[in-house]
Amino acid sequence: MGQVNFSDLGKKMAAEPSASERLQLLVSAMGITFDLPQEDVTVMAEGNGVLIFRHPKSLAKSTVPITAKSIAGQTFQQNKVYVFNNLSEIQHVELFEHFVPREGGALPIQRMISCPIPGKSGPRGVLQVCRKGKIRDSVAPFSRSDTDTIISLARVAGQHLLR
Repeated sequence: MGQVNFSDLGKKMAAEPSASERLQLLVSAMGITFDLPQEDVTVMAEGNGVLIFRHPKSLAKSTVPITAKSIAGQTFQQNKVYVFNNLSEIQHVELFEHFVPREGGALPIQRMISCPIPGKSGPRGVLQVCRKGKIRDSVAPFSRSDTDTIISLARVAGQHLLR
C-alpha cells in the first residue's frame, strides 16, 4: 500500500479553489493509499435526501437512496463505518460491477469499506473502497489499519471536499 500524509493532503485540498481538483486530490490519495485503481474508489455527497456520486465519473448522474437497503445509505443513516470482507455473500446493489467500465470486463466486488464523511451536524457523504476479483480469496481482506486509514481520509474530505 502507498503512503499518504493526511496533513499534506488537507493542506493541498484547502489551497485548491476548484471543487473538481479537490475531489481529484482525494480520489488519487484513496487509490494510492489502498493500492486500488481509481474506478474502485467511490465518493458520494448528500443532496436532497439522496447520495449523489461525485466519483467515479461514470456514475455521476446516479444516486443512492438513503435507506438501509444500500450499503452507502446504511453507512450514511447509521453514521458508522462498515467493513465487508465477504461482500459477495451479502445482498447489495451491484452498481459498480455493471456500470463502472473496467479493462478486461466486470469483476464482482469481494471486499468493501464504507465510511461516512463527517460534518458538523452529521454525515455529509460516504467514501467507499472496494477490492474486486473472481473469488473472495483472490483479493486481500481489509484490516483494522485500513479502517483507521479511511476514517482519516473521511475527516480530510469532511473538512475540505464538501465546503
